[in-house]
Amino acid sequence: MPIGTPGRAANGAQVLDAKFTVNGIFTTPSAGGVLRWESLFTPYNAGKGTVNLAGTFETRSLVALPVSLTASATIKKSKKTGTYTIKGKLTEGGVPVAGTTTTVLRGPLASRLTKVAAPVTKPDGSFSSSGKVASKKMTFFKVTASTGQRDFTAQGCVNPLPATVAPAGCVSATLPAR
Repeated sequence: MPIGTPGRAANGAQVLDAKFTVNGIFTTPSAGGVLRWESLFTPYNAGKGTVNLAGTFETRSLVALPVSLTASATIKKSKKTGTYTIKGKLTEGGVPVAGTTTTVLRGPLASRLTKVAAPVTKPDGSFSSSGKVASKKMTFFKVTASTGQRDFTAQGCVNPLPATVAPAGCVSATLPAR
């Protein structure tokens, strides 16, 4: 804003990015579910340097706890080779997680595993994979899954704060990367 403009910040400064770090303040709750962190933002009127209270909006960050990835393997043996089937389920806060790529690793030792499959979770959070193994050798399996940050606005902005608090409503909600 130009010098002399009423409401102008000292030296014309404005916050473009801020990082807020706290330690030892929050603890992981003992009960599961979808936990919500709400933030309110109030913009300034462009070119005037006055607060735009009607533009105040809410954003939310949600964390679903606990996260659970279950897996079980069955092996059907024959004389030389066998077949394995791995089945499992991915949930967050007790809710199925769909569309997440899992990674199935297999090997002769727990320290020598290689990727053999990458099944994607179904709408109910389940996944499965199968393949061949040597019948008379021990086989180790490991299943992992990870997600990036996800937009959760449609579900996470249900029941926004009252219009007296955030007149512009809830504009975004995200789930964290895992």
